[in-house]
Amino acid sequence: MIITSLRWEECVAFLSRHRVGRLACSKDDWAYVLPIHYAFVVDRFYSFSLAGRKIEWMRENPHVCIEVDVLREHRCWESVVARGVYQELPDNDQWHDERMRAWGLLQQHNDWWESGAIRPHQAASGRTGTPP
Repeated sequence: MIITSLRWEECVAFLSRHRVGRLACSKDDWAYVLPIHYAFVVDRFYSFSLAGRKIEWMRENPHVCIEVDVLREHRCWESVVARGVYQELPDNDQWHDERMRAWGLLQQHNDWWESGAIRPHQAASGRTGTPP
């Protein structure tokens, strides 16, 4: 196995080619990692989610990390880890243009919203809608 570092431009190209990564956030000395669909442009990740644990945790502690990887074969993979700060894009005049930019980028890919719109109990049971 040979380990090499990617240049900034290679990281940007890699993150721009892919759509699924692992988001890590933390609260009260506990880590939480989950897959997300994203769009990446230059130095920003855009993603969609309904309210839940990750949003609650990121609102309390906005320091996050995203990891994206591709396994080609045993002992042969590429991965990029990016650290940053969570920024919510509220539905108001101040964030309107940035929200529209994010919406446009995410809409370029099928099913980008699906994982954020299905609650875990719905995915496990195959049901949709509000639980009883």
